[in-house]
Amino acid sequence: MPKAEIVTKSQKNWDEKGDVTSNCGIFHDEVKTALGKRDNVYLRGFRIYHKNKQLKKTSRNIQKILTTKSPQTQHPCFKPQRFC
Repeated sequence: MPKAEIVTKSQKNWDEKGDVTSNCGIFHDEVKTALGKRDNVYLRGFRIYHKNKQLKKTSRNIQKILTTKSPQTQHPCFKPQRFC
């Protein structure tokens, strides 16, 4: 859900649009800084923000008969919460 959609849906509960946009911006900034520090962010009943580790891989090019090794990387991702 993009930030603009959150703002329009939450305007029904709050009067000013500026309050909602500033709160959403603060939330997104906090998630970014936490992921930058390699911390996980847990929102109960909503989702989990964390970083995935992708291990070293060897990839092969069959036509040129080459093997290359890709380094270990980390990328941010989220996992939606399951509702039973």
